[in-house]
Amino acid sequence: MVCPAGQVLTLRHRWEYRQLCEYAARKEVCRACDLRSQCTRSKTGGRTVRRYFEQDRLDRLYATTRTRIAYRDIGIRQHFMERSFAEACRYGFKKARWRGQERIRIQDYLIAAVQNIRLLVTHGKLKPAAAGKLGPILEERVRALSFLARFIGIKPVYPITVQE
Repeated sequence: MVCPAGQVLTLRHRWEYRQLCEYAARKEVCRACDLRSQCTRSKTGGRTVRRYFEQDRLDRLYATTRTRIAYRDIGIRQHFMERSFAEACRYGFKKARWRGQERIRIQDYLIAAVQNIRLLVTHGKLKPAAAGKLGPILEERVRALSFLARFIGIKPVYPITVQE
């Protein structure tokens, strides 16, 4: 690494767990430099630069996120995801019903399953006869999930039932 004045920055720290390196110039060199105001705001120290091990890859990825296509994709994705979160909030799924990461993860999977089943029922091309056959399958899945919830000691606030 080289600073704007042409001084070589040497490796000062290397953090394996952060996947990060810190490069620094000597304080004496920075204090005497005319370009100091362009390099650093530090009053006492010299210039330091932190770079990730995969910084080149991160820079390329960041550049692709600034393209017109990426902004369009972000807008589309935001539109669909916001609808999903709003729907979950509308049906009371926003609040965590249980404690612990494993139980919250199970709740998230259940919410996703409910939303997917709702999409299948409303937008799917199921004929009435096929929809009638889906009822026993869903009932069996609900019983299995209820058993699993009771087995690990989870008591849902809203009991899960299948109505015919």
